[in-house]
Amino acid sequence: MIFPDQSLDRTRRGDQIGYRITSDPDTLHRGGSFGPMQAAQFAEALTRNERQLREMAGRVFDGEIAVSPYKLGAQIACERCDFASVCRFDSWRDRYNLIK
Repeated sequence: MIFPDQSLDRTRRGDQIGYRITSDPDTLHRGGSFGPMQAAQFAEALTRNERQLREMAGRVFDGEIAVSPYKLGAQIACERCDFASVCRFDSWRDRYNLIK
């Protein structure tokens, strides 16, 4: 089997994203819950993401520009926002988009 340019990774093991290349191209070893996907799973994720981006772009194009900052545990999007001075979101009146 011919592998991609091995000069980039002679060990054929990933230390940032857990993976291990084997001689069987259909076998993918993942290191934990985060790692590379099989080609079919990746294609499905790309299709799903493209559909979601088209939906969001369509809503913006149609004039839907509601502010809906996220809240993940104690982390709130507003803390990282550069537009707080002109934003109409009011945490006392409006609801955060809760991410679980």
